[in-house]
Amino acid sequence: MRCADYVILSDADIVFLTCPTAHAKGSEIRGKLVDLPNPPEAIWRSLAQSAGFTNPKVQEIELSPGSLTFATNFNGGLYVIPQWQAERLRHLWPKWASFCLNQPEILGRYIHHSDQIGFGFAAQEIEASIRYLNIQDNFPIHLKSFLQSVEARPLRAIHYHSEFDEDGLLKLPGIDWIDEQIATLNQNLSDFRSQVFVHDT
Repeated sequence: MRCADYVILSDADIVFLTCPTAHAKGSEIRGKLVDLPNPPEAIWRSLAQSAGFTNPKVQEIELSPGSLTFATNFNGGLYVIPQWQAERLRHLWPKWASFCLNQPEILGRYIHHSDQIGFGFAAQEIEASIRYLNIQDNFPIHLKSFLQSVEARPLRAIHYHSEFDEDGLLKLPGIDWIDEQIATLNQNLSDFRSQVFVHDT
């Protein structure tokens, strides 16, 4: 992995409609800001203060207008990291994830976000340059009520969480422009299975 120019980290519950290596350019860390204020602003500010970040950079959350989070609080589903940045984060990320796991009195039920908060704190510590991925690069189809306000666009990666059926096909969220793209994806997946799997009994 250290021989590569970029490191791409992806959750298992993401399906790519285009190749993510298209994001492997430039010197910035690339990730999509969290979709919702997880954890809420008061909690992450308290945590950041405890960690020694007295003036963290902040950013407004696209799916939750008016809500702020710290600028490197990425959704952990997809990171694209230049190798030189990955080397700097290699030890800092687990350090800060461990720190978060040891703050249950601050994080409470949000403690399961420790890994992505830890990544964000590590990126804050090294003052990493960042460039955000767009929502269509890590698209959360489980947030149906929030997606009603998103303008139609071509999806490049779908973060489906538990939104799949017993055949392993993605569920439709009930929003026409999203449903159309998922239906095409599901058909392509079904066609591929028909070609490579033996059906003889």
